[in-house]
Amino acid sequence: MALTLRLAGLGVAGFLLAGCAVPPLDPTTQLKGAGPGAASWSLIEVRVSIPEAMPVSEDPNIRYPSPETLVWWGDPPGDRKAQVAALLAEAAREGAAAAMTGDRPVDLTLAVIQFHAMTPKALATDIQLGVHEMRFDLGVRDAATGEILAFESNVSADIRAPSGPDALIAEEEGRGQKPQIQARIRALIGRWLAG
Repeated sequence: MALTLRLAGLGVAGFLLAGCAVPPLDPTTQLKGAGPGAASWSLIEVRVSIPEAMPVSEDPNIRYPSPETLVWWGDPPGDRKAQVAALLAEAAREGAAAAMTGDRPVDLTLAVIQFHAMTPKALATDIQLGVHEMRFDLGVRDAATGEILAFESNVSADIRAPSGPDALIAEEEGRGQKPQIQARIRALIGRWLAG
């Protein structure tokens, strides 16, 4: 069973320093797109699921947690899976707002495969090779019938992550990990629905 966060009508608005090559982080990452029906949809609910079996990184002094581990230190201590689900749901809702202007009620689903942001130790390093690695399955279902209207598997939302002094400056200017990740998810969802 997976942890599921549901936001119904609330209106809420890497591989770390990898030694191996990381995939291109081009913001024009190829997506199949949701198809021409997206404009006829009206978003009712965003559902984010994270596998219960996915381990959570608990040690801030590890630079390279396992890629299978959920890594999130961008909020105060708490339930990291719930925090990640909330930030993804908010960004997805905002990204879908402009594209879903119709009247067919739908739910947007994100099933997290990987969420690997920067640990405090990785953020502190001066080596500028950090990556927020994020992958998920993305879908749209008819809210009344459950019919799958669009689906894309293994969507990558990877984005470069500043570290060292650059990370401190970004945080002070309101461009820390959370805003970086949410901006990336908003843009990706909007592009997928428009595609």
